[in-house]
Parts: sequence; structure tokens; C-alpha cells
Amino acid sequence: ILAALQWRVSGCPISHDFVHDFLALLPPSAYHGDETTAMTILDFSRFQCEIAVCDNVLSMRKKSTVALAAILNSIEGVDESLLSADSRFRFFKHV
Repeated sequence: ILAALQWRVSGCPISHDFVHDFLALLPPSAYHGDETTAMTILDFSRFQCEIAVCDNVLSMRKKSTVALAAILNSIEGVDESLLSADSRFRFFKHV
């Protein structure tokens, strides 16, 4: 049955889906087109979403809330020379 469904058994978006959707609002000009910066934010955010599943309180939160918190934590860890304060503010304003 799962093979016939191609393993698509849940229509609910997961935190990773929201991470991708939210990060799409961050234009490449914000991080000077440096794909390494974008991938670092994405990787850290996805990792934090994976960790959140293990926490009972966080696992009961909205997936979009967990994703946004993970992104905010990840962006905080990026040096300001790679992602300026102005770019961060504009991103937060759009989200």
C-alpha cells in the first residue's frame, strides 16, 4: 500500500516545509548571493526542527512556529558581515 502511495501518507506540512517556505522570503541579495550562507541557515534550521521533535512541549506546537523559531536561532548565529542587520530586519518584517 505504501509503495502505491509512494510513501505519501500525510498531507500535513512538517516544520521542514515551513523552513523552506519562510526562507524563500529571504532574497539572495540579503546574503550577497553567497549560497554557503543560505545553506548554513537552512541546515541549522532543519537540524533544530529535527531536535524539536524530541521535545514533548515543542512537538505539540504549530509546525510553523517551530520552523520560525529555528530560523531565528539560525540567523542569530550568522555573522553580521554575511547577513546584515538591515537584511535581518527586513526578513523579520516580511515574516
